[in-house]
Amino acid sequence: MLLRSQLPGPRVWVLVVLSLVAGSEWVLRQSDEYGRIIPTLADPRLGWIKAPGRHVINKEGRAFRTNALGYRDRYWAPPAAPELPVTQGGQAGLRVAVFGDSMTHGPGCEEADLWPRQLEVSLQAAAPEREVLVMNFAVVGYVFEQMVRIWEDYAHAWKPDLVIICVNAWSARPMRFLEPLPGGPLAKWLRSTAIYNRLQRFPREEASRRTMTWAPGRIGDGRSQSELEKQMRKTPLREAYTAYWGELLTRLQRLNDEVEEQGGQLILLSIPRLEAIAGDHSRWSSDRWDGYADEVGARHFNLLPSFQEGMAEILAEAEAHGGIRKFFGARAGDAAQRQLVKAPTSLYRFSDPEHLAARGHRLVAQELLSTVQELFSCAD
Repeated sequence: MLLRSQLPGPRVWVLVVLSLVAGSEWVLRQSDEYGRIIPTLADPRLGWIKAPGRHVINKEGRAFRTNALGYRDRYWAPPAAPELPVTQGGQAGLRVAVFGDSMTHGPGCEEADLWPRQLEVSLQAAAPEREVLVMNFAVVGYVFEQMVRIWEDYAHAWKPDLVIICVNAWSARPMRFLEPLPGGPLAKWLRSTAIYNRLQRFPREEASRRTMTWAPGRIGDGRSQSELEKQMRKTPLREAYTAYWGELLTRLQRLNDEVEEQGGQLILLSIPRLEAIAGDHSRWSSDRWDGYADEVGARHFNLLPSFQEGMAEILAEAEAHGGIRKFFGARAGDAAQRQLVKAPTSLYRFSDPEHLAARGHRLVAQELLSTVQELFSCAD
């Protein structure tokens, strides 16, 4: 009886547990990645979007922000706002709309280093008397269908003079949707805690474990479409997927017609991934896009030759050490190899070779600059 009377009561234990939980929450909010990643939200039309109007600083000290529409760019005046001012020389402003996936969204790079912003800066410097606006609508993981839906839903309202669509061998993949987790206000609040985000290992304000479903009207049930998704990632150019590419071509023709009706022009842009630079062209679709561009009346830019030239030093060294893949990431070779790839000469990120480094973004902007100047007389 004496021992039992000396034990803490239930209220004390409740207070201890609550204190431990509160302390853990506070520690994780200070030291973990909580609040340093902009959450991804389900969208019934586009599949998913980034939460709009956010600004965070990640663990590397790099700033990420989203504008009022959820894109990684600064705020844009609404389409209903007055037109870009006419300059003293009588030239109207130039508007460029860019659509793409993570390659253009630019994880690991500062916003100012992304090629859409670099293109805008270069165009503005070449023609300071003319107002230039380049809008970056790129979203991680988007396929061609999602890019076209952005255009249809609101991007067309800006009446851009030039529309640039980033394309690749995976552009025809079925569109997916991000399903929000069910639950009321309490469940949503619990999923917003740092403890929950730590347990999920994906620190977002909403739970990261969601179900991905495919667009209706495609093929079969969700499971068969899931298998299709996996196969199209491995071998996207197989003849078995002709129907998907045919649907894409139909959408592309309609998009080009709409852009031209507004007085604009359409450019298809192929930015090579590291595997194509290394000589593996099994998933390099430049020839297909050349044909599509000719068929619909658009232009296609293949940046593979420029990227191979820009990576020539690293490619030459890689050939003597078992291939370029051994130069990147955790599988990198000796210190000299790692130093070479980390140097400013690399177009791809050392820790994330599937995406461009700042120099890669600059090269894309440089390759586009002269053509855009020629199209819209932005040269000095």
